[in-house]
Amino acid sequence: MREDLEPWKEIEWAEVRETPLSRLEDLLFFLEQEGGPALPLGGQERGRKRRYFDAEGRVLLELELPFRMDSFAEGEGVFAGRDAFFLFRAGSAALGLCRGSILEAHKCYQRYVVRGRGKAQPSHLKTKGKSRYGSRLRLQNFQRLTRESLARLQEWEEEETLRRIFFSCPDRLFSELLAGSPSFLDRDDPRLRKIPIHVHEPRLAELERVIAWANRARLRFSPAGLDAVDLWEPIQALLHGDVF
Repeated sequence: MREDLEPWKEIEWAEVRETPLSRLEDLLFFLEQEGGPALPLGGQERGRKRRYFDAEGRVLLELELPFRMDSFAEGEGVFAGRDAFFLFRAGSAALGLCRGSILEAHKCYQRYVVRGRGKAQPSHLKTKGKSRYGSRLRLQNFQRLTRESLARLQEWEEEETLRRIFFSCPDRLFSELLAGSPSFLDRDDPRLRKIPIHVHEPRLAELERVIAWANRARLRFSPAGLDAVDLWEPIQALLHGDVF
């Protein structure tokens, strides 16, 4: 690479495309194998991003991995292993089990937990103390919701060790959740990944939306630059899911 070029300087990309996990494996294979002659300098990595260069050291494209992948080195793991998604709120939970891009199983729960003013019963007890039957019922429902959700997660873990556990849970409820967690899961579990986007009320549709986001890779490039090295047509075909 030419020494006067900075491989990670900011670039105004002509186009940004998103591609699902189901097409990422083919795209990676093409860039590393078939695209080799047009990308003689290979790729340089920074975190979950990799940039590819032409023979002159110019940046042709940048690939950003999906949230489910921490690095390019674990490529095969995300396609073969099983990941769990766990969305938890006071009163509802949604769990999904994914292998690659396939949602193999899911389960959603709803329980009467939230008080009339919108405050979860466990949080209310910390500030106001115990009250009457209604509060006891809401607390029991919260504990039941926690037990059922974690039991399903443990069931999936016992079937086959989970590769990652992606979760979304309000901070004020996270400690309550872990207090009832099974022995295989604790706060320091290296497989835990907090979902960094806003998550709405856990339902199946919201679970599917979050999983689709976590599966989405991003490709930034200039069609003219790729066309100059005869890569635009095959990459366009791969992005559309065509066999090239």
